[in-house]
Amino acid sequence: MSNGPITTRFEERVNKGLARLGNDGDVQAFLAWLVRAFVDTIGELEARRELSPTVEALRETIEIIDDIDNTNTAIDNGDDGALDASYARYVNALDIPNCWISGVETTQHALINVADRLGATGGSRHRLRVVITPDLSIYHDDVMIGYITGRIAEAFADLTADGPIETLATLIYARSKDLWCVKLGETS
Repeated sequence: MSNGPITTRFEERVNKGLARLGNDGDVQAFLAWLVRAFVDTIGELEARRELSPTVEALRETIEIIDDIDNTNTAIDNGDDGALDASYARYVNALDIPNCWISGVETTQHALINVADRLGATGGSRHRLRVVITPDLSIYHDDVMIGYITGRIAEAFADLTADGPIETLATLIYARSKDLWCVKLGETS
């Protein structure tokens, strides 16, 4: 497969970095394999001339890394309900904008499943650990439960510019809309 300009520049930069590693064979072999996976993926995208948005490339990268080591998952929900998002930077809920994320038809079923697992009922509030990705999708337990749109999107785009963030949210049932919703941010 012939390399396109992005693939070629990427491969050159990474090979320089690999040359500086030294003699640790396991690390060097792993990184060489990882680089080859990146190069092949980028090459395939360039060959199709359909360069995916950065977010799609990041998702494919995460899938590649997950295939390498299934024990180091991006999100691991333990018995205590704590979310271990090792790749996401934690942001205190007090430091993010307040907004409501309604469960639209495409994600309402996911919110219903989350509510069922938590034993939530109408009128009750439950705290969730969520991950907000740079494409402003919101995930709980590795399942997309909503996304941020509208005027508030710009503020969250700034927060996620360096990668995904993890924060606390509140799951609430809105009787007037007959929907499960997620509230981001805290007033106090």
